[in-house]
This record gives sequence, C-alpha cells and structure tokens, in this order.
Amino acid sequence: MRGTGLKSIGEDHMLDCTPIRQPPSRVKRTRSQTTGIPQFLPISEEGEQSEGGELFEANFSPSARSQPECHLLPCFTAPTDSIMRVDVETMGQLLAGGFKHMFDEQIVVDCRFPYEYEGGHIDGAVNAPTLEALEALLLGRTVNKRVVVVLHCEYSIQRAPSMASHLRRRDREVNMHRYPHLDYPEIYVLKGGYRNFFSFYKEKCQPQNYVEMNDRQYSVDCRQRMLQFNRQFKRTKSMNDAALGRSFSAAATVSGGQLFVANSMSPSMPQRSSSSSSLPARARRMGRTQSARPGINLIDFSQQ
Repeated sequence: MRGTGLKSIGEDHMLDCTPIRQPPSRVKRTRSQTTGIPQFLPISEEGEQSEGGELFEANFSPSARSQPECHLLPCFTAPTDSIMRVDVETMGQLLAGGFKHMFDEQIVVDCRFPYEYEGGHIDGAVNAPTLEALEALLLGRTVNKRVVVVLHCEYSIQRAPSMASHLRRRDREVNMHRYPHLDYPEIYVLKGGYRNFFSFYKEKCQPQNYVEMNDRQYSVDCRQRMLQFNRQFKRTKSMNDAALGRSFSAAATVSGGQLFVANSMSPSMPQRSSSSSSLPARARRMGRTQSARPGINLIDFSQQ
C-alpha cells in the first residue's frame, strides 16, 4: 500500500519504517561583520531589538553550556560568534585577583564611545572605541607572558564582539608563521556589558556612574561615531577581500573540481596562476576565511 506509510497485516505483519522528514527549525540568515560570510543562526523567541538596532542576547546561563577545555576562565559560548563569554561574577573575581595564579596580566578593553567611557567605566579599563586604537593597544607590543583580555561595550552585543573577533583574526594573521601560536589565546567578552556589570559592581566603577550610548545629550556624537564604527569594518573587509584576491590570482587554480591553495606550511603544493574572477563563488567565499583555516591546503569542490 504505497503512500500510506503503513503496510497491511497480511504483508508479513511488518511496519514500513520509512523515515518521516521533520520540518526544519526556524533559522535567521545573517552576514558576519568581519568576514562577510553568511551565517545561519537560530531565531530566539527571547531576543529583542534595542533602539540602536542591536540584538539583545538571550539569557544563556553558563551552567547550561559545557566549559570549553581550552580556556582558563569559567566561560560559555554565544550563538553569534566563536568568542567565549564570561559573566559578571567571573569578571568581579578577575578584578579582585581571584585568577592571578593563572595570568601575569589582565587587560579590560572598553569598546564604548569616549563620552560613555568618561561618564563611568570599570576601574582599570582602557578605552579603545576603534579598530585602530585596539590594534595599537594590543598588537603593537611584544607579548611574552600570560595575558587575559576581556572586552565589553554597553550591552556587549555588537561593538565588543565585533572588536574581539577582529582581534582574534589579526592575532592569527600576525602569528601565521608560527601557527597555532597566539599572543592572546585568552580573549573573552563580558556578557551583558557595562550595564550589567554596573548593576552588580557599582563600587568597582570609576566614576560610579553610567552614561548610555543613546543619551540625548550626546545624540549627534553617537550617530557620527556609530557610522564611523560600521564603516571601519566595511573598509577592513574590502581590504581583506582585495588582498585575498591578489593572493588567489598568484597561488590558486581550479582544475578538475579542485582548488589548490598555496600555503607556507606546505611549500610543495602545486602553484599555478589564475584569475580570481574565474574561481567559483564557493571558492572565493572559502578564500576569505583562509587566514582562519591555515591547515587547509586542498579543497575538493567536486564533493558535495
């Protein structure tokens, strides 16, 4: 009895075990700010939109997620990126010296705009509202000790995670010659940002005050700085795409459904010249993340 999914009792008394296709869960298609690669994220019923267009994270409890073994601080993952999150309790313990046996230095990076920082910030935090300031602070020095870096903004939804992801990518690029070494393997984002921290540890803030990003007194400054913040990521993405395009032109070829990528870790890989425009779209997308996947030398696009 075709089409019923169930055979009659007379047909060997057996059930047709044809699997039933389950409806897919709802997903949201977004685009990464640092790589431009589409990401499929689950739509949270608890997420809500702020006035500035930022998406508030759902209440992800650290106890509900497994502790990553490669990180020293108690942390948990977020659905938007690969940077680990720490809660305000862990942050308070870190500032109080509870993890000094693990690290030689701790750096708190405040990614908010200057008027927010001056209105009240975590004691000892350094203000770095732009990518240029962040790189000057952390990438322009020799690191030969154990360092933990915690970034935050007002809610730690957009600015801090974007800056943290950029720092991780640049750290990987700077140390590509000695992969997998990183100068800053311990990078975290403070969940809930300054707003959440201020509500629990007001005494650890200097001055003990909180100026919101959308404060009407700084509305003009806010709009200008938010435009500059978004533009710097678009500019960085364009520069990365142009550099990768030149690299692909000199060191990549598509032949028989395979893409050969020249890699400093495998100098014996074949290298042929080819125009980047001749590469399939999937190959170009993969190339944008090649710096984050230095171990990939041969990508077979014929295998779907």
